[in-house]
Amino acid sequence: MERGSGHNDKLDLWKCVAIYSVIFIHILLPGQIGVAVNCLARFAVPLFFLSAGFFSWRSPPRVLARRTVRTAGLLLFACLALLGLGCAMAKHGGASMGAYLLGRFTWANAASLVLWQLFPLPYSWPLWFLAALLMIYLMWWGLTALLLGRLPHRLLAVLALGLLAVHLVLGEGRSLQGLAVDSVRIRNVWLDGLPFFLLGTWMGSQRERIEALRPGWLWLGAAAGSLLALWERSRTEFLDLHVGTVLAAVCVMAACVAGPAVKSPVLRRTACRCGRELTFYIFAFHVPIYGVMKEWSDTVPGFAWAMERSWLLPFLVAVLSTLLAIGLNGGAAWLRRRIRGGTYEDH
Repeated sequence: MERGSGHNDKLDLWKCVAIYSVIFIHILLPGQIGVAVNCLARFAVPLFFLSAGFFSWRSPPRVLARRTVRTAGLLLFACLALLGLGCAMAKHGGASMGAYLLGRFTWANAASLVLWQLFPLPYSWPLWFLAALLMIYLMWWGLTALLLGRLPHRLLAVLALGLLAVHLVLGEGRSLQGLAVDSVRIRNVWLDGLPFFLLGTWMGSQRERIEALRPGWLWLGAAAGSLLALWERSRTEFLDLHVGTVLAAVCVMAACVAGPAVKSPVLRRTACRCGRELTFYIFAFHVPIYGVMKEWSDTVPGFAWAMERSWLLPFLVAVLSTLLAIGLNGGAAWLRRRIRGGTYEDH
């Protein structure tokens, strides 16, 4: 919701859950518990795209522009930070930083960025999400301007379901047949980000109907989807999406819309605020923090100690990425106030 009209606290709370779930996707806990947590956590990225689509439905151009600029700014900042990390790694390994920099800017790398949102930078896995979201915002901005806001929401929903079906066939379908799955070809803007964003816009067009639903049944649907995803995972390799994952993400999103209130003031000040303000920063920098610890574990005893404790590592990365996110968010807020004279309104 737009600032000044209130927040969906329940959705902010689940965004907080989702962002820490992403950390457990990228940094696994050991054993079968790690496998199960990784599977259950897969609802997280779809939830972020669903939310972005839901709040983009009939958003005015100035709001879409602000979200686009903010996403582009964070993506650029993250890329510059990772470029610096890459230079440091090159120097640490005895390579030439000049040669490293020249190797980043090639036509092949540019094509991979546009097609699959792959960055020629170390530990840049999460950046595909920011790049995909930026591309979607630009496409949605242009579409709303072209159609003057008269968007065919039913057609968009059908397109979303079609793209999701292709994703599941190329992912879970191939895995069930014992065939190799190329995650790069399905974890991208076209078959992952865009279908969930469009599904979110359709949910935005049906907001009044969703608000009339009983949240309890929707939470039961989310639980059923999670159990289904666990069962599917027992028969496939690691995948970005299962049918159960899709069901869980959609039900969580709908349940948050149907029951947006969070009664606990402590949760509103902590977890809800985290979900509202810190998620993109944590998304962008938790893997680079892990990368720094891994690459310099041979020279920093504390890093070596952490890398040897796989049960502790994701929790430690979560704490460090949260502290960094708090600092970056505070700095960004201060900069926006300086530039816009204190009149900035976030979303």
